[in-house]
Amino acid sequence: MKKKQKKYITLGDGGGCDFRRMAKIMTTAGYKMNHATARNQLMLAVESLLMQFSSKLKIKLSAAKIKEMVGQQDVQDNLGDVLYLAHKELENEKTANNNNAGITAGGSNNLKATRRPRPRRGTRT
Repeated sequence: MKKKQKKYITLGDGGGCDFRRMAKIMTTAGYKMNHATARNQLMLAVESLLMQFSSKLKIKLSAAKIKEMVGQQDVQDNLGDVLYLAHKELENEKTANNNNAGITAGGSNNLKATRRPRPRRGTRT
């Protein structure tokens, strides 16, 4: 019986950085880790992200299927695009919320200037 050969995923192709470089960056930032830990942390994060996506999109995926997807090269290759689009969507939502923050509940289009309350003297903010 043939053994299924596992493919080692690297993010170094196409201008990304590999797990050793990630580990070095994290260690420099004060989070001591080696390349295996960097890989494991990334895989756990991607797994969590896929669970969130499947839940939000109302797609039923088993934990085993999500684990399988996390290990696929095309998922890794397209992760940056997905994260970029999610980031842009969040920025657009924030902008829309900020634009609607000053509109009064009565339906009037008069925008109220909102001011942060000043702290009382002798108190910390």
